[in-house]
Amino acid sequence: MVRRRSQYLMTAALAATLASAAVAQEAESPAPAGFGVGLAAAYTTFSEDFEGLDGGFGGDATLRYTFDDGLQLLGGAHYSVHSIERLPSRVGYWVFYFDPRYVIELFESQRVVLLVAGRVGYVSLSTTDESNVSTSGVTVGGSVGGLYGLRRTLAVEVTFYFGGIWTNRLQEQPDAESVTGSSSAINIGIVWSFPN
Repeated sequence: MVRRRSQYLMTAALAATLASAAVAQEAESPAPAGFGVGLAAAYTTFSEDFEGLDGGFGGDATLRYTFDDGLQLLGGAHYSVHSIERLPSRVGYWVFYFDPRYVIELFESQRVVLLVAGRVGYVSLSTTDESNVSTSGVTVGGSVGGLYGLRRTLAVEVTFYFGGIWTNRLQEQPDAESVTGSSSAINIGIVWSFPN
């Protein structure tokens, strides 16, 4: 009788411990269900297909919504500035993108999560002076990264993106042939969450 009672008490204590651990894990998640906004510094580079277009610094602003099952839908805007060998002016690079992402929990504390995403976006490159050289196109690719939770509503985010770009050449000639290339970017920033 006493032994059975002890087993019940141990089972109840174990259940309470597991329940409290689950609540604590949910409270610490750096990607809680609900809306979030992010700001990040970025460094973007291009493949050799974009002749003479150098890497450059810029930033991203994002709005996201995370569902209970770990799916995250993210929309964002990127801007960076690049130099190009053929032109005296610099080139501004805009991307407006949509990322379906998935949040993967790595550790029991849930303070660190992995992010895996796809991307489709509209890109625009144009000179930053009055020379009026510009082009636009699309980008499709993917990214990986992670979040480290500083507290319930604040996290550090690091992502690496790689994708293809389909656009006209960065030239003044309207009949310039199209070009396919690629770009990559590393982003480091802060995410503020507004849990449901």
